[in-house]
Amino acid sequence: YKMIDVDTMLHVLHNSNSAHSFNKMENDTLKTIYFFPQPNNFICNKIEAVNYVYYLMGIDYNLGSDLVLKSTDGGYSWDTSYYNPVQNLLDIKFFSDSIGFMVGYNGKIYKTENAGTTWELKETPTNNNLLSIDYMNEFTWIAAGGSGTILVTFDGGNTWHQKTSSIGFNISEIRFPEKDGTIVILAGDLYKTNLDYLTSLPDMYENSNYFKLSPNPAKDWIIISISELTANFLLSIFNVRGEKILERQLTDNETQLDISALPRGVYFVRVQDEKGVQVAKMVKE
Repeated sequence: YKMIDVDTMLHVLHNSNSAHSFNKMENDTLKTIYFFPQPNNFICNKIEAVNYVYYLMGIDYNLGSDLVLKSTDGGYSWDTSYYNPVQNLLDIKFFSDSIGFMVGYNGKIYKTENAGTTWELKETPTNNNLLSIDYMNEFTWIAAGGSGTILVTFDGGNTWHQKTSSIGFNISEIRFPEKDGTIVILAGDLYKTNLDYLTSLPDMYENSNYFKLSPNPAKDWIIISISELTANFLLSIFNVRGEKILERQLTDNETQLDISALPRGVYFVRVQDEKGVQVAKMVKE
């Protein structure tokens, strides 16, 4: 099996032609995107496109370095978005014009919130190589790679948690194909699971520096206790599909919420203020 998407198709077309151009089928016509003249030894291994902005991830063999190039004019001119003298990068994915992630060797994950102008290295719990990354929504991302490693975040990449999967092989691709919680994994064979599998992580998001939930599990109501309430404390509750169930501004150190109407299952309570974002897992009985 092989999961083919636009990125892969463009990659195959690029590698089938050693010249500085490649052809892409678009609306039953051929469109040529011309490569920049330099660097001559740039080898592209990933292409990402979001709203007609293109990113090329590859290696500059002149310098033996990672290089990510960005084009905002359909591929006619390219600027450097990321450069690293060490070869680390293996995949790139953007959620929107501004928000994107890159993954690579030794558990490296980088995030940009300004369309690739700067990239921030995020802390992860693994040193295994990460080969693939995808999103379900702005906050829910999965990354996967060596020895069946799967990482998940429900807070937009601020914290990552590792799932020990039963797949003992390298995961070359992991995808949310329909953005509905269904997960497809390519690791020699093709596997299919769902987001509930990842929410079974023990103690995931149970402890927060900002707030606590009680009781948890809960049936009819839950209390959110804030240690240091600020004027801009925003609370949101999401289901495992990333759909926002509730949002409100918190004005007290303790807030009781009626959750009796929610279906049984796992939810994520997200709080945000000027200090940052934290998420706690809530179980509704």
